[in-house]
Amino acid sequence: MGINLIAHNSYPEQILIRVFKGSVEVEDIVESWKEVKRHPLLTHKTKGIINDLSQCNLKMNMDGFKTLMTFLSTQDYLKTVKLAVITDTPSIVVFPMLGQETMKAFNIKPFCTEVAAVNWILE
Repeated sequence: MGINLIAHNSYPEQILIRVFKGSVEVEDIVESWKEVKRHPLLTHKTKGIINDLSQCNLKMNMDGFKTLMTFLSTQDYLKTVKLAVITDTPSIVVFPMLGQETMKAFNIKPFCTEVAAVNWILE
């Protein structure tokens, strides 16, 4: 699994992009969030993080989802930014939708395109 952290081309100070590639499991996602916290691109100016899952094979079930939500609930820095998830796969989109409903302290929303995610983050 690989996760690339990059600044958005047009909004480098406001949007951080996480691009997931290959097979991704919950342990990989948790570890990548730890890396985001340490990453110099995440600053007080960051308005949102785009999580691009369109190039990965997400290996997650409900137990893994609960593990991820438990971890995220301890990450206060994520409560101050919008968390967009890009995917067009029904078996994957269910997880950000569940996160949106169950994690009210976080601003999570699924999208099919990066343009839509950027517009939501900047609104």
